[in-house]
Amino acid sequence: MAIPIVHVRGTHYEIGQQVGWTFRHMIQDTLNTSTQLSDMENLFEGEAGAGNYQDFLDRVKAEFPAYLKELEGMVKGADVPFRKLFIFNLEDIMASFGRAQKYKNLLEGDDERDGCTTVYLNTDEKVIIGHNEDASAKSEHHFYIVSAEIRDEQFHSVESFSSFTYAGLLPGYCMGFNAAGIATSVNTLCPLNISVSGYPVSFVCRALLKAESLSHLELLLTQYSPVISNGFSLNVYAPTKSQELVELHNFEVAPGLLPYKTTVKKGSGYLHYNWYTMPGVKQSPNALVRYEARSSVAFQMPLTCEQDVKEILSNDSHQTFPIFRRGTVEDNCRTLVTGLFDITEGKWKLYMGKSSETEPMVELEMPGSRTTPKFMTNGNPV
Repeated sequence: MAIPIVHVRGTHYEIGQQVGWTFRHMIQDTLNTSTQLSDMENLFEGEAGAGNYQDFLDRVKAEFPAYLKELEGMVKGADVPFRKLFIFNLEDIMASFGRAQKYKNLLEGDDERDGCTTVYLNTDEKVIIGHNEDASAKSEHHFYIVSAEIRDEQFHSVESFSSFTYAGLLPGYCMGFNAAGIATSVNTLCPLNISVSGYPVSFVCRALLKAESLSHLELLLTQYSPVISNGFSLNVYAPTKSQELVELHNFEVAPGLLPYKTTVKKGSGYLHYNWYTMPGVKQSPNALVRYEARSSVAFQMPLTCEQDVKEILSNDSHQTFPIFRRGTVEDNCRTLVTGLFDITEGKWKLYMGKSSETEPMVELEMPGSRTTPKFMTNGNPV
C-alpha cells in the first residue's frame, strides 16, 4: 500500500488536466462505482432538477471560475463527463439535501457524513496537529496527494500547495499546507440547517488554500461562512514571528453564521470531533452519539507529547464508535490515513495504519522548515 503523489505545474486548467490524466483510472472507477453519486444525479432529473443544476453551475462559475477551470481540466485528463464530476463535487450539499427530502429534518440517515478526529498539542517541546482522515471503505486506495504550483498566463507563480485529495474532488477538502506555511485539516460537521442555494464546501475549501496569512484565512472564512451550503470545521496552523507566540486554531463554519474560533495557546491541548462547540447550532443527534463515545475515551488519555497524540488517534477501544475507525456495522467508516503536522520539525507525516505502531508512509517538508525534505514510499526513503 502507498499514498501516490503527483507534482504538477501550470495554469488552473493545466494542473487539473495533469491530475486527471495521472489518476484517470482511479477517478473513473470512483465515479462509476459511487452509489451516492447516482442518487445525487437523480436529484437533477426532470425540469426542476435541470434548473437546480444550472443554478449551482452559474453560482460556482461566477464566484470560483478558476477552480471550475481546474475541474474542466480534470474532466479532459480523466476522460469523464463534466456533469458527473461537477455533481460529485457537490456531494456535501446534495447528499444532505437528498437526506433532508427523505428524512424531512435530517434526524436520521446522516451516519456517512460523520468522520475525522483532530488532536492539537501546543507545548514548548512540541507543536502538532494530528488528524485522522475517516471515510467510507469504498474510498480506500482512491486518494492521492496533489503538490501543485499554479502559474498565470505570464508564467508567474500565483499559488502553491500540497493537499491530500480524494479521487475526483478538488484539493483542499481534507488536509494539506500551502506556500505560506499554513496547514489545515477539515472535520465534517452535520448542521440540520443547510442551504441548497449556498456555495459548495468543496469549492470554498479549495479557495482557502490560497490564504497568505491567518488574517487572510479569517477574511475568507468570514466571507464564505454565512453563504456556505453546509457545515465543516477547519483546523489551522499559521506561522508567527516567534516560536513562543505559536497558536493553533479551530474554526467552525455553519450556513448563515459567522465562523466560530477556538484558539489553542502555548501549554495546552485540544481535541475536535464532528460536533459543533458553537452555541445555537442545531445538529444531528447521531453525531452527538459518536462525539460522546470518542470524547469519553480521549478524556481519559494523557496529552503531553507526540506519542500521546498518536495513541489517541490510534485508539480503537470503544467497541461501537472508536476514534480509530474500523468500518464496523454500526460505524460504517474507516480511518484511511492519519496525518501529523509536526510544526516543530516542519514536516507533514502521513500514516496508513495506526500512527502509534507504524512509520510514516510519506513525509513532506513544510515551508520554513530547516530540515531536509524526505519523500517515502511504503515506509522507505526514496
